[in-house]
Amino acid sequence: MTAVRPKTITGTAAQALQFDYAVAGLDQNTRRFFAHLLRSSLEAQGLWGDGFIPIPSTYIRQHFPGADWQALRDRDLVAVSPYSRDDGRAREFAINEEWLSDFVDAGDTDAAAEPAKLRDLASSKPTNRTRRSTTFGPDRNRAPDLVQRVIRLDWRSEYNVDALAAHIEAGRRAVRTANDDAARVLARRRLYVDLLALATIKAQKPVQGRHPHTRVYRVAYKPQKGGRLTEIGGGLQTCTREMKAAARAGLAGVRNYDSRRPSPTCSWC
Repeated sequence: MTAVRPKTITGTAAQALQFDYAVAGLDQNTRRFFAHLLRSSLEAQGLWGDGFIPIPSTYIRQHFPGADWQALRDRDLVAVSPYSRDDGRAREFAINEEWLSDFVDAGDTDAAAEPAKLRDLASSKPTNRTRRSTTFGPDRNRAPDLVQRVIRLDWRSEYNVDALAAHIEAGRRAVRTANDDAARVLARRRLYVDLLALATIKAQKPVQGRHPHTRVYRVAYKPQKGGRLTEIGGGLQTCTREMKAAARAGLAGVRNYDSRRPSPTCSWC
């Protein structure tokens, strides 16, 4: 199995300030580890679980040598679960929920506003880089020729700005008005998934669409094993179905096909 590459994350000036304050005085690899954990935590919000991300010690030593996760725990930035070598269970990390909530709120969450200037959180340097498609798969080998030709097409996606902004506000309202803690956690997770998708879209510097209320952004894809293509950063591919519907609302000739379990299975293997 190919190990997951360390993740990076960009943020607004307000998010960068919060991140810098949290890791002030810590070394660069600890910053990189916290950025990796932060991105992984946001991406995992759409999955059922308790918010803990398993990260083996060997992975930390390989990609973040000398990273001081104990300092992050001592600053109450992360909770850490014990690991068991006998049970084959890696140590797990979860970011402080209050800190994570503040971080999300400080993001570029206005669908209608111009994209915010972003900074790479691990390095604290400004970045205006947009994501580009890659033909290299998770095994670091190039995808087959047919998949490469598909990836190299100029993929663009149009969305309804007004409907998307209304959807995000509805998500915030669902968090505020939840009847109990379980409903609030679920609503907050769904909101995080959609805000991460929105951040991916806006980081691609959308341009004016066919109508005053629409924008178009360039979609960046990467190949997975078996020929499947996934949008880098998630975007409208990994957001909730409600956000997809809002994004496409009122767009003539646009259809969203959501197939369940589309991969073929071999009954005789």
